[in-house]
Amino acid sequence: MAYSTETESFHYNQLQVQQLQNLYVADRNRFLEVIDFFPLMVSSNDVDGWSFRMVNQSFAEYFERDKQFLLEVDNAYSTKLVHPESLAYISHFLKNHPYESSGSQVITYYQNVRKSRDQEYAWFLTYKKFLDKDHYFSLYHTLTELGRTGRILRDFLGEVPVSITNYLRYQSLTNREKEVLKHVARGTTNQEIAEKLVISKDTIRTHRNSIWKKLGIKRVQDCLIYDMFFGE
Repeated sequence: MAYSTETESFHYNQLQVQQLQNLYVADRNRFLEVIDFFPLMVSSNDVDGWSFRMVNQSFAEYFERDKQFLLEVDNAYSTKLVHPESLAYISHFLKNHPYESSGSQVITYYQNVRKSRDQEYAWFLTYKKFLDKDHYFSLYHTLTELGRTGRILRDFLGEVPVSITNYLRYQSLTNREKEVLKHVARGTTNQEIAEKLVISKDTIRTHRNSIWKKLGIKRVQDCLIYDMFFGE
């Protein structure tokens, strides 16, 4: 399915993830039947071991593997498919956003994944949702599946890794600075941001200078990268 805007794809897929999670709680057998005919890739993993508990047919077909093979592989196999920096970010996020605090949240991020150990990485937009405290399921989009938006994102992201260092830099921002960053990333002027947040234009300049310094950036385009990967 192609989407006309990034916002449209985010909203639609977060809704689908929530509906799937509700189905899992209500009827696990029906959940397994539904996701096997789901057009997007879906998998379920252990929180600690990362081994696959479940993969749907679309997932198996993309990775060109038999479903049973994927369910029997060890943790080392599944983690080798994910770029090390993406893996570090996901591990850090899961550790700091456990089920108790994220149980109702759909976690969205980009990651670099490859089909096998000898192939090149490709960007995935991933939606993750805890099923219980021990495991979660994920819904995946390759950027090509996002239509025009995917082409723009792929050209924009290039080979930029989801770095744990960049994530920690983002977390060093205050809540107000994150709010200002979000507006800057969307092309809002200082005057417009000041009016939205009911603060002075000079205060916005101060926040922007602080954001630039903490993140080590020089361009508005860099703000978009940080907000796209780490913004809520």
